[in-house]
Amino acid sequence: MMKLKILWGIALIAIAFAAVPLQAEVVFQDDFETYPVSNPADFSATGNWTADPDASNASRIFDTGNFGGSRLWISNTDGSTITTTGTEAASETRYEMTFMTACETNVGTRMIDMEYDILIGQDAATATSVIGGPVTVIARGDEYQVDDSKEDHIFTEVFTTSMVNAGDKIFFTITRVGVNPDSTSSAWICVDDVLLESLGSTRAPTLVQPEDGADLVSPDVTLEWNAPDLGTADSYNLIYNTDPNFDSNPTVVSGLTTTSHSPGLDYDSTYYWAVEAVQSGTPYRSAIQSFTTTPASPVIVADPQNVTVAAGEPAELTVEHLNGTEFKWFRNGTEVPSATSATLQIPAAGESDEGVYYCEVSNAVGSVQSGNAVVMTQRLVAHWDFENDLIDEVGGREGVFTDPNAPTARYVAGFDGTSTGFEFIGDNKFIEVPGTEELFNFYTNGFSVGYWVKTTGGTHLFSAMVAKHTYSDPRAGFICTQYNGNGQTRIQVDGFGGLYGPSADIAGLQDGGWHYVIMTYEPDADPENPGQVRARVYVDGGGVTIDPDGNAIWMRTADTREPEAATLPVRWDTPLRIGADDEAGAGSLVGTLDEVKVWSYALDPTEAAQQYTGYVTGTEICTDILANDINGDCKVNIADLADLAGNWLSCNRVPDCK
Repeated sequence: MMKLKILWGIALIAIAFAAVPLQAEVVFQDDFETYPVSNPADFSATGNWTADPDASNASRIFDTGNFGGSRLWISNTDGSTITTTGTEAASETRYEMTFMTACETNVGTRMIDMEYDILIGQDAATATSVIGGPVTVIARGDEYQVDDSKEDHIFTEVFTTSMVNAGDKIFFTITRVGVNPDSTSSAWICVDDVLLESLGSTRAPTLVQPEDGADLVSPDVTLEWNAPDLGTADSYNLIYNTDPNFDSNPTVVSGLTTTSHSPGLDYDSTYYWAVEAVQSGTPYRSAIQSFTTTPASPVIVADPQNVTVAAGEPAELTVEHLNGTEFKWFRNGTEVPSATSATLQIPAAGESDEGVYYCEVSNAVGSVQSGNAVVMTQRLVAHWDFENDLIDEVGGREGVFTDPNAPTARYVAGFDGTSTGFEFIGDNKFIEVPGTEELFNFYTNGFSVGYWVKTTGGTHLFSAMVAKHTYSDPRAGFICTQYNGNGQTRIQVDGFGGLYGPSADIAGLQDGGWHYVIMTYEPDADPENPGQVRARVYVDGGGVTIDPDGNAIWMRTADTREPEAATLPVRWDTPLRIGADDEAGAGSLVGTLDEVKVWSYALDPTEAAQQYTGYVTGTEICTDILANDINGDCKVNIADLADLAGNWLSCNRVPDCK
């Protein structure tokens, strides 16, 4: 084989110009923006479509406020069809058709069955399907998966042509069939963004690896492609260039007999490449794609992640990198001895191992520092008891009240009448705890917040109890709040959304009395469904009681969901605040707090109940309903058996009890 630079001239013309097409080519495109809003639809501006029936409401051009806003074709008539007027078809060519179809409504549960087909022939009436159609799809409303977006309503069809006749055209047709049986109701359907592209001759190879637009590709990459769909390649020509003007002095490796090659590339360069399949002396070129190689210096691919483990359990941090040869790990700014690999292992994590870690990755060219990761053990991390001071009884961190002129009267009677709590009066003043910017970033791995609260409501929409939060980034931080209109407690881990707890008419949280609240957040809550997260709110022990009518009354609630990746919670370097939401004092509390605690993990229902009974001695909490608990005393014992025996063989069945 030969690897050489081809100068502009006859040799390059023979290799490059005879290969057609050079890249994907748009052969039909219509986004309906050029048509006037009309009913029935007026397609005269382009002549791209015909409608059947061409009648009011069966075919219409409409401006929608859904899907981020767009002009599109809509219909509310079953059986209504639009068909393109035809695009010239090429023989032995691979095509890709994409289009958007949906229900013209924001309600994602509305569904209409649609049919589409791609036909080739002299006219639409006699053309035949090239995709085995018609194909049935379901059009859904805007809020189906992604709000205000078309991306979850795009359909794609790739097809190839064989030999076509002179004058043959490609026709695209789409029909409204009817309401899907699982739909909540009917709706208008819409079609938009129809695009037909030629992907090149089926005698040309298709590029496989690396993907088009890939970055951080190794300079030692093996370029891979698939053999052509039609015909047999006698050999392949690999062509690549760092100049976007692809045919300007490219490098060509000719005479390849396999579908892969490792050319040996430079660091930190963007390459454009294509492959030609040579059949009987004629080269058929693939589409041109691009990728970018890694820098010569180390690159961090993925930072180490926060980790929280039970005391004594192993903990592990890993930095994913490219080109790194040497590694140094640091804890709270101090190098960790003997930690010289990309993975840091802590065999038995304890409180002395907790801290903020990062890794310095280097090679002969340079170095780079990873992002921070917090290592925590499962424990009580902070506890403000407000016994005439603002000192954290666990970590020694002292809070600062943002009103230096506040009278000592802010310390008032606590939850038990003998201790003291801290009173807030809704004046945008709050307690801020300096030095907690990094500490409480473990919240993304799960946490719990507990507090006693006494309030009758407030002047704001909501009152914030404990928060590590700001409004400048909607994904960052957490906030524990109580809505003043109905007394609902709420935990919001941004990226998860808010979870409302028991309402005022159940828990009486704005009755002017003391109530104990625990809020928890737990990522990866369901091992069988990775990525799902769960939040819980417990009030006054979080137990369950049975009312005289046999109904269960819960003092806790839970919500499990799968957050969107785009809104997953992120680290937030803002200090912990008590009595307000953010640095401006938003949501400042009107009421009194006592015994504020933060744990580095999500307490379970038993642990939440134990916290409450530890404060309120002599109280029993039923944490769950037991099967076979006949008398409802939250335990299964001989008393339940006696109740069962007392009704043994009783029968109320009609007509008989045989």
